Parts: sequence; structure tokens; C-alpha cells
Amino acid sequence: MKPALVTRHHSWRHLISDLQNQPQCSFLRRIKHSDLPAVLAPPIALARWISTYYPELTQRHSLRILVAGAQYYDAFDQGRWYGLIPALLGCDSPVEITLVGVNLDTKVSTPSGQLLGKQLAPAIMHKKSLKQYFDSASINNHDLACVFHPGFEIHHRDWLNDRGLGDLIAAKIPAMGTSYTVSEFQRDDYVLRTYGYGIEPNYAINPFHMNFADALQGNVDIKWAQVLWKFSAALPDIDHNIDNARLVDVAALSQIILQSTLSGLNTATDRCAQRVIRAESENARDYFIHIFNDFVVRENSLVVYVDVGGTLKVVRDVSLSQTELAERPCEDVAEIERAIWGAKIMSRWSKSRGT
Repeated sequence: MKPALVTRHHSWRHLISDLQNQPQCSFLRRIKHSDLPAVLAPPIALARWISTYYPELTQRHSLRILVAGAQYYDAFDQGRWYGLIPALLGCDSPVEITLVGVNLDTKVSTPSGQLLGKQLAPAIMHKKSLKQYFDSASINNHDLACVFHPGFEIHHRDWLNDRGLGDLIAAKIPAMGTSYTVSEFQRDDYVLRTYGYGIEPNYAINPFHMNFADALQGNVDIKWAQVLWKFSAALPDIDHNIDNARLVDVAALSQIILQSTLSGLNTATDRCAQRVIRAESENARDYFIHIFNDFVVRENSLVVYVDVGGTLKVVRDVSLSQTELAERPCEDVAEIERAIWGAKIMSRWSKSRGT
């Protein structure tokens, strides 16, 4: 069987050209290539997710998709672009899109959308919370749910205390989520597990993410819908207790990553809390331990260094205590646990420096 159009390509140029050559999508030829990625990113993300996790959905007579927490990028031109999902999947199933969100912008329009004419039907839109929506609509009216960038580390109470999302998972509706980076994916999973839910570990990297500079974040490049993932079927026990300390820890980690990103520092967390022997080591037992960014500590002296272009320089205005070193997680624990250890130290240093 021929692969779906959305999985046959890895460049925008080839995907758009192929899509424009589909008889039902010829109207896209009126729109410049450079204007299409922004409006195509949401339906492409959904189509790639379906192809990866639930290809059997393409065999349905129709596909009813709920986009929960919709706001701006996922609501361009009244959601009409989602009508391209059948063409992207190479199936005949028409889609019915419902956008639900407290902050839903029902009037956001694009220059490309103005060239659509009467092509592609608008989505059904509800400016309300998911729980409010389910007060009057049946969960089972949807074949698939999608949450673009829930940001659980910040908005977990909005999402997970009002039961709307939990009811979707309990109803066994296939549910998709997205994150900007793998690191954020790990944080989303960490928060969900704190509440008793979870994410399947096999995330997918989406080559057709939307790039934009976030002016509110110092014009840092943002990769919208870069990481695609699937909610697991896990549900919290009736007597499940939420460990609020975990939520505080992941919020601190997010803040350190944000500060590091804005400062142009290394934000990779895979080396956090790991022990290494460097050229500066005096003997085989002279270990350095990676803390965060490019900071390391010499284990036998607790002297802190920063790696500048491969050369270690002593950092004299910060310190690491023996207690903090003793709290270092084992190297084989989850990356996020090790990153949280490093972020706590960085947070303390930031406060002591008044930054």
C-alpha cells in the first residue's frame, strides 16, 4: 500500500508540491509556498500522528476530531485547514473538526485563508473549557482528541483539576499531545504521572513543525508541534495523592531552561548528574560531575567550574555543598530526575546572585 502523502516527504517544498498536485487540493496553487507552512502545520501534525499511532482511523467513513484547548495557531481561519487531513492521509474519510478552548480566537485570519474562497468547511467552535463543553456534548461524539502544547508544567491545574481531559482518557478516546522539544515532552510526562496519568514513551519527531520567533520570549526560535506523542491509558487511583513537591521541582526546571535559552546557554539535560573523567583529572578516581548548562563540579574538592570552549574555568562566586552532592541521583535514573537535581542547584545560585 502506498504510504500516506504526509509520511512520504521530509521537506516542506516536496510535501507542498505533492499536495498542490492532488486534484482536490489544486486551489492551493493560488497560495505562495512560503505562506503555507504556518497554516498547514496543525493539520499535518494531526495527520502524521494518525499515520504513526492510529492508521486504522483512516478506514472510517468519517473522522470526528476534537482539538481541546484551542487558542490561536490551531484555529487559523476558523479551523478550515483541518479539512486537508484526508488528502494528507490519502483517504476519502471526511473530517469534522471541533475546536474547544477558553481562549479560543474565533476570528483569527491569515492572508492564505482569504484565498480559500469556499474551499474547506469551517470547524465547529466553542469558546469554553473542556469540562463545560462536555456538560452538553457527548465524549463519544469524537473519534480522536488533540491537545496542542498543553504546557502541563505551568497549566496543570487548568487541565487536570477540571476532569475534562481525564474524562476523555477514561473514555478511551485516542488522545494526541505535542511539545516544543523532547525536554518539554519529558516534563509534560512528569507532570501527568504526578497526577496519575501518563504518556506513551515512543514519541515522534515531526519534521513539519512550525518555526516562529516568540517576541515575549526574547525572539527565541519556537518549534511548534515538533514532538508528537500519545496519552497513555493510565488513570489515577481513587485515593491518588498528588505530590506537590514534584510540581514545584518541574516548575523550577522549566524556569532554569527558559533562563538558559534566553541567555543562549546550553540547555541539554542528558548529561546532568553524570560523572566523567576529563583531561584535567589528576587520576582515574578524579571525577567531575555535570550539573547543568556547562557547569561541572570536581567531586573530590567540590570546586565548581564552567566549560568554556572545552577549557574548564573556576567559578568562584558559587559553591556546591556535600549535602547537594549526596543528593545526586544515580546515573541510570530518568533524565528529568537528574535535570531537576541540577536545576535546583542552578536556581539556588541564581537567587544568591540576585539574578
